[in-house]
Amino acid sequence: MSGLMKNILKPTYLRTASSFLTSKITKNVSSNQLNRSLWSVCSVNRRNVFPTNAGGCSCGCQTAFIHTKGGPLLSKTASQKIDFTQGEKELAEFLTEEIAAEKQLQERKLPNEVNGFKVEANGPEVILTKNMGHETIKIVLNVNHAVGEETDYDTSESAPTSRDDAKPIVNRPPFDVEIVKDGKILGFKCSMVVPPPKDAATGDDGYNDLFTIDEVVMSNGSWKETDYHVPGEIMDGTLYDLLMNLLEDKGVHNEFVEKLTSFSTDYEHSLYIKLLEDMQRFVSSSK
Repeated sequence: MSGLMKNILKPTYLRTASSFLTSKITKNVSSNQLNRSLWSVCSVNRRNVFPTNAGGCSCGCQTAFIHTKGGPLLSKTASQKIDFTQGEKELAEFLTEEIAAEKQLQERKLPNEVNGFKVEANGPEVILTKNMGHETIKIVLNVNHAVGEETDYDTSESAPTSRDDAKPIVNRPPFDVEIVKDGKILGFKCSMVVPPPKDAATGDDGYNDLFTIDEVVMSNGSWKETDYHVPGEIMDGTLYDLLMNLLEDKGVHNEFVEKLTSFSTDYEHSLYIKLLEDMQRFVSSSK
């Protein structure tokens, strides 16, 4: 089966460069977050040529020679050939094109803060903090396992076959909120909500929350899984609303969640590019 057919038959939730092209996520999420596999859709004329930056020399001989004006200068591997498989060559070639395309989509520089919260990132984990008087508000999230399309396709619809049919990809990770005061923690486990279509009916007050409280916990010193957690779905309705108001007072509200969605989407995209670059170095290195 050709590479083109394999990509056409992939599930719709996979990254596709078209999915970023035609739809806006929220007003803060870049509409230019294009499909991460545009190459695989439109590049049917695959060149089986090993890229010059993937371990071979610039003349295309694919050996470990380093060429100079005065003739070839042997490297440590002398006249040995770098033994790359056909699969490695094709993957390295694809990654060269894919990385270049993805980098063109990075229009915005990742900010150091989001709506007043200072940002610290370590791999996929992100921590946002803000001081409010004698309290510290801390938000923790992980961008892994949180990528999806803006909305699901109707089961009666066929899978998208063109860029016009594709929908954008967004990163909406669950997040924890800690309100720290006097060594005690009031903690919340929260989930982001996909906003309804603009023409969809809203709540009685015309307002839809962009996140929900899944669990609430009180803890001394550090938040532990052994602490008692009360699920938000069984909580008294008035208590739930008051806790949502409390979070809004601390800066966790719809506007913040919109900006956090935009940040997490861009940040996850940067990690995706880094993974592609690391993968390219791996398959292109000499054995």
